[in-house]
Amino acid sequence: MLAALAVGCGGGGGGTGIGNPPPSSVPTSAPTPTPSPTAPPTSAPGFASTVSQAYTGTAETVFLGGAFGSSVIPNASGTVGGGTTVTVVTSYSTITGFRALQSVRRPSSWTGLNPVVYLTMTFNANVTLTAIPGFSLTLPGAPTAPLFLAYDDGSGWHMNVAGQGVVSSGASTYNVQFPSVSGTFAFSAGVPYDFVVYGDPSAPPSPTPSPTPSPTPTPTPPASPTPTPTPSPTPTPSPTPSPTPVPVAGKLVISPSALDVSPGGSASFLIQDYLADGSPYTGTFTKTQDTCSSGGYATTDFDPSSTGPAVSVKVTGGNVGGSCTITFTDHRDGSANQGPPQSAFVNVDNHAGGISIGSRRRSTP
Repeated sequence: MLAALAVGCGGGGGGTGIGNPPPSSVPTSAPTPTPSPTAPPTSAPGFASTVSQAYTGTAETVFLGGAFGSSVIPNASGTVGGGTTVTVVTSYSTITGFRALQSVRRPSSWTGLNPVVYLTMTFNANVTLTAIPGFSLTLPGAPTAPLFLAYDDGSGWHMNVAGQGVVSSGASTYNVQFPSVSGTFAFSAGVPYDFVVYGDPSAPPSPTPSPTPSPTPTPTPPASPTPTPTPSPTPTPSPTPSPTPVPVAGKLVISPSALDVSPGGSASFLIQDYLADGSPYTGTFTKTQDTCSSGGYATTDFDPSSTGPAVSVKVTGGNVGGSCTITFTDHRDGSANQGPPQSAFVNVDNHAGGISIGSRRRSTP
């Protein structure tokens, strides 16, 4: 059972979105949570990162530092004043001032749930967003249950505000993506708003596409009897094809999300993008972050003029061993049928010189 992990000063006025949050009234102080009847779970080990970035009112991608991933801050409704910034704190363990993980109206609603990643988001001016922020996050380890996103607007926690997260994995990383979901979300100046990624063991797992098996070949009939008949050779069955990644409506997805390369060696990944209404995205993509090329770890053959919904990219290992990240962002217009811009990233490990990459998420951001 998930109990209260901390009582602090998170949250201000919120709005409506998935999970039917209450009206966007801004409480003057955090409500006192009802103590949970059992002890809190052990916090996941890790480190914290704090990132601040200018926000002009149009969709922005915020890179969260270290290997945490990124967040897409959607468009604002109305004018945003000059000098507005957004600050995001990310951690694998409880953040100071984080609200207790229990609903004000139903303290038992967090029973059996397990927090995985904690985030707070603070604007230095009053801002109202047209959608809840989206997240593409690196997990501290392999998830043990389906993952969801919860949000505290100051009146209490609202669970499952973005649907079940899409989890992908590579040789040494696990990642989860949550899309921006349309709604009205008000952030008061200087007030931290809390988000948490949590596992729900009672939720059904995401359906996994099954590969289509090759048909069983029909054996060649034996030859007509002769004094010395020769049996026909047994045909070798065709190998089972690998499953093709299934696109997800409203999301930009990279499959696989992690690659291993060696100097001069190569591997490929696929960018897939479908709009909020399920139709294919046909615009271009921008490589908004590339620590692989800048660090000498790897290069890509990405063509910025390539258009969706699917683009294949080849990664070639450089002569420097280590890990790096490449992030891509689409150019949606924020309309109801397209949704806000989406971002996704791929982690690349170069094992030049026999370097082991397994501990890179524990380094200081």
